[in-house]
Amino acid sequence: MNIAAKKLLVGVGAMMLVAGAAHAQAYPSKPITLVVPFNAGGAADSTGRLMAEKLSKELKVPVIVQNKPGVSGIVGAAFVKDAQPDGYTVLLGNTTINVVNPLIYKSLPYDAAKDFVPVTLFSKYGNALIVRSDNELKSLGGIIETSKATPGKLTYGTAGTGTSQFLSGKLLERTADIKLTEVPYKGGAAAITDLLGGHIDMIFETVAAAKPFIDSKQVRVLGVTSDSAQEALPEATPISEMGFPQFHMESWFGLFLPKGTPAEVAARLNDAMAVAVKDPEVGETFRSMGSVPESIGLDDFSKALEEQNDVWKDVLEGIQL
Repeated sequence: MNIAAKKLLVGVGAMMLVAGAAHAQAYPSKPITLVVPFNAGGAADSTGRLMAEKLSKELKVPVIVQNKPGVSGIVGAAFVKDAQPDGYTVLLGNTTINVVNPLIYKSLPYDAAKDFVPVTLFSKYGNALIVRSDNELKSLGGIIETSKATPGKLTYGTAGTGTSQFLSGKLLERTADIKLTEVPYKGGAAAITDLLGGHIDMIFETVAAAKPFIDSKQVRVLGVTSDSAQEALPEATPISEMGFPQFHMESWFGLFLPKGTPAEVAARLNDAMAVAVKDPEVGETFRSMGSVPESIGLDDFSKALEEQNDVWKDVLEGIQL
C-alpha cells in the first residue's frame, strides 16, 4: 500500500471517530417519550410528569409523557421493549414491572433482565397501613392477634396482584406468620372506597393516596412499611419498629431503556436524572407524597435489581398467574 493510500485510510478512520463522538454528544437532539405504564392521575403518572419536566430542562429537549396502562404495567413495558434502542423511548419502571411480574407470571411479553437497560432508580416510597376510623382494629398487634385466632378472616385491598399493596400484605403474612385474605381491585381508589364502606378491613396504601383520608380522620394509620418514619406522616411508626425488624417494604420508580441502547446514551440520561432529583421542587413534592428522591449509578442500579429479585423471590414463592 502506498503512502497516499495509507494517509487516506488514516483520514477516513479519524473522520469516523469524530463522527461517532459527535453522534454520542448529539444526544438528545429531538423529543423524548417517557412511557408511563399506568393510568393518568395516579402516583406513577404524577411522578413521571414531574420528572419529565425537570429532564426537559436539563436535556434541553421536550420530554413527553405517554400513558400506556394495562395489566400491572405489562402493556407499557412491552411497548418500550419493542421501541428503537436510541434513547428516545424511555420506560418509567417500578418494583412491580421490573421485579415482581417476572416472578409471578408464567408468561410475559418481555424479559425484565434481558430486554432493558437499567438507567437509574430515582424515588423510593413506603405504604401506610390504614383501617377505617371506627374499625375495632386499633393496632398492628390487634391485626396479628385476630389473624392468629381466625386465619384468613381479615381482608386487605390491593390495586391488583403484584402492586405495592399486595407486596406489603404478603410480606406481613410472612414476617408475622399469619394469614390474610387479599381483595384485588382495578385501582387503589376503588379499594379505598370499599374500605370506607366497611367492605374490607385494611389497605397498605401509598402515603400520597392515604394522607387525605388520614387528615380528614376517615381512616386511622397503624404503621408504615418503610424502615424510617415518613416526613408526610410523622406520627406513624414503622412496622419494623413494632417487633418485626425484618419487615421492610419500599417500592421505587426508575428509568429503563430498550436493550441495545448505546452505553453513552444511558450514561447521559443517568447524569441528567442525578441533576433533576436535586431540584428543590422534586424534593418537596416527593416528600409530600411520602417518597424520597434518590440518585443511583448505572452499575449500582443493576446490582440493586438483582438484590430485589432475591428478596421477593422468597416472599412470593408459590404464587403463579
